[in-house]
Amino acid sequence: MKRAFAALAGTVVLGLGLASCGGGSGGAASPGTGTSAQGAGKSDEAVAYSLEAAGKQDGGEAILAQVVDADRDQTRPAGLTRNPAGDDSRNGVYTVYAANGTEQVLSINFDTGTYAMTDASLQVTAGTLSRDSVDADVGIFNSPRITAQVNTARFQTTDGVILGGFPFRQGDSASPTYAVQPFLALRSFVDDPKQFDGIYNVVGVAVGATKGYSSSQIQQISIEGNGARLKFCMNDLVFSSGGCAGAGVENYTISKDPSGAWLAANVGFPGNKFRFRMARIGGQNVFLAANPFSTPGYPPENYQRLSIGFPDAASAQETLKARVYASDGSYGIAVTDAPMYSTNTRRPDTTTSGFAYDAKVVAGTQGVQQINGAGNARLFAIRNTKLVALVGTPANLDTRGYLQIGLIDGPVSRGPNSGTYSVFAAFGSRHTLSIDLAAKSYGTADEAGVSTSGTLVEDPTEPGTYIVSNVRIDAAVNTARVRLAKNTVVGAFPFPTRPLGDLFQVQPFIGSSALATAQSAIDGTYNQFTLTSDNDSANKRVARQVRIANNGTSLQICDDDASWQARYAIDNCPAELKTVFAISPGAASGNWTAEIPGVPPSSPNFARKYGFSIMEMAGQKVYVGAQYDSWANKTFSIGLEDSDAWPSVVARGASTRRVAGYPSNSSWNSVGLDSSWLDRTVAHADGTQSTERLALAPTDLTTPQGLRGIGLEPGIGPRYIVMQSKGLAVMSNGSGFGIDFGIFLIEGADQ
Repeated sequence: MKRAFAALAGTVVLGLGLASCGGGSGGAASPGTGTSAQGAGKSDEAVAYSLEAAGKQDGGEAILAQVVDADRDQTRPAGLTRNPAGDDSRNGVYTVYAANGTEQVLSINFDTGTYAMTDASLQVTAGTLSRDSVDADVGIFNSPRITAQVNTARFQTTDGVILGGFPFRQGDSASPTYAVQPFLALRSFVDDPKQFDGIYNVVGVAVGATKGYSSSQIQQISIEGNGARLKFCMNDLVFSSGGCAGAGVENYTISKDPSGAWLAANVGFPGNKFRFRMARIGGQNVFLAANPFSTPGYPPENYQRLSIGFPDAASAQETLKARVYASDGSYGIAVTDAPMYSTNTRRPDTTTSGFAYDAKVVAGTQGVQQINGAGNARLFAIRNTKLVALVGTPANLDTRGYLQIGLIDGPVSRGPNSGTYSVFAAFGSRHTLSIDLAAKSYGTADEAGVSTSGTLVEDPTEPGTYIVSNVRIDAAVNTARVRLAKNTVVGAFPFPTRPLGDLFQVQPFIGSSALATAQSAIDGTYNQFTLTSDNDSANKRVARQVRIANNGTSLQICDDDASWQARYAIDNCPAELKTVFAISPGAASGNWTAEIPGVPPSSPNFARKYGFSIMEMAGQKVYVGAQYDSWANKTFSIGLEDSDAWPSVVARGASTRRVAGYPSNSSWNSVGLDSSWLDRTVAHADGTQSTERLALAPTDLTTPQGLRGIGLEPGIGPRYIVMQSKGLAVMSNGSGFGIDFGIFLIEGADQ
């Protein structure tokens, strides 16, 4: 027992003992004292324990949370394997850079499975280590501070570094509270300032004493002159490009700090200074600083700021997976490359959070990525060969102060159907939707930039269908889902029903990652449904045939609006019903505008204008369009190339068929279709299901061949009309409240 006790004592309180005894330079600092803990030997540790064992304790927590009999391993946490040599190379004392903006000291012993964390006020919390039951190389901090349903305080080790989440103190109130927050902990740092030179992309969070996470940092610094000078670029990269070029640069001199860190002092205002260290992780420099912080030009705000910086280098091409730890107390994975950043994490309350957004490099930098540039929930990411770091935008209330730090696992494939899609929603709105099937997450932004995101879970009863989680969903049963094929996504999602973005309905949608950009490639004859809706529901559907011709320069429409069954094909459309529009490129690539030039205001076609796109699906073209005519009048159009082929298919997707208890949520459908019958199973938002078997009407050579009536009723006619292509089936009834309109993806179509 004596050997184990001595080892435990040495690791638990080393940081405390050296706070009063001093130590060598160039090592891990004991926070708040300016002294170093790195140079002590084993005998010093034993002395430190005997001097400081009665020191401050955190809320009555024992400094020795557990005494381990290492000879018998009686109480060793399950899953830990003892190093036969009794000297795990990772054992030791680490300087901690925590997301609450503080430096702390972590003493850890992997052989005994124990640790102690010492903060700047010499408060100590200690506990044991265990191993994650799923990820064998992920450890768990067991702490009296953890009171949540899930202990998300996890960590990993690499190259003399410990990275993870820990229950650090929040604020400085008399009654302390704790929350799991990310940290980096290191045993050694770069001592030669000549190795500092370079441009660094720096991200960070500033934390208020009582406000919690308060702001974010996305800036550049430049170190020059063999480590003698530092340029601090005051302008956030959110608002300006060019990094350290141009105005807004403050100059600092660099000198050695008594603690063994480095001190940067402002040339014009010597009282404006901050401490930093330079680490070497994965063969690259990592800039680290944890300091008091006030916004320039404002009174002192008593903030603490953590800053992490990587060299400015192009490093986002390869798709990599990282395990990340976030400031909301969650842990999980991130997948990052040049076009996208995505994440999926588990929170302390057992729920999951996640997003997948498009990425682009910020102008003037090589290695800073702006995430979700089109949306309001904007973030910024940096990475090197070992680490990733991501923060929210300072001005955005939803993301500012959010921080992720992660350790890169290695390359990963997102899968062929992951990507960013242009989405057209059934109630007349357009969006971007990014999906990552490796991270099982998504993110979407509408035309006003309003963003929302969440995670995906594959439906165990319906392979290939992913259940969508989102805070906008309020039904008893979540009917929001997606299915994917090559360049195509079909599903149901709670998109807004008016421009204010305050009302949402789970509604059918279709999206493409490959809109036609060449005007000559959009020609075709399309059977088209146009759905009209107000702020509450769809109320009208028109079926007709349209033709794009002359290398994409003209659109002909058979305006058979009096019949919802499309009585005419474009070739036999009466002259008085045929209207011709001129097509021109829209504002964005892949968008097209059709209008009649020179129409006088007295004409019924005055101001008549259509915006649309052409997508490719299973080797055929699909016409899609969504637009607001007014707040209470929105249109969605979808057209499939005309064909008389009616093969037997199975399809799945969403429809606007609803139940009274949940009028804001569409249903999820499974459909079987051939030339004679349509069989349909509908899962409603109240948990009920319905089935129906509907007969198809015979073909009529005078009408579009790709449109068929279904649900025949003697003396009344078809209840529905359906159209089909190689990849899609679309069906709808006619008009009135409760329009039943569905878009279904055919199984096996380029999937």
